[in-house]
Amino acid sequence: MAQAQSPNQNKKADMDALLTFAAGKLGLSAEQVQKALRGGDIAALLSQMKPDEAEKLKTLAKNQAVLSQLMRNPAAAEALKKIKSDK
Repeated sequence: MAQAQSPNQNKKADMDALLTFAAGKLGLSAEQVQKALRGGDIAALLSQMKPDEAEKLKTLAKNQAVLSQLMRNPAAAEALKKIKSDK
């Protein structure tokens, strides 16, 4: 029987899945995306996106309430689950 993962392990797995997904969409490695995010160099990531998508992401990132609501959305949870299963 498989042992259940701790919440921290689940959180790391979720983050890894999101980094891998974002990296694939941006044409970068997960490490490059993570380094840019940790260093606060969002401009480097946004420059890899289509201008209209970059503007939408900037607007979304500025609204913490919307981000929180998005992460509680069952569709977002299902999308994350799909991303993780496609690894």
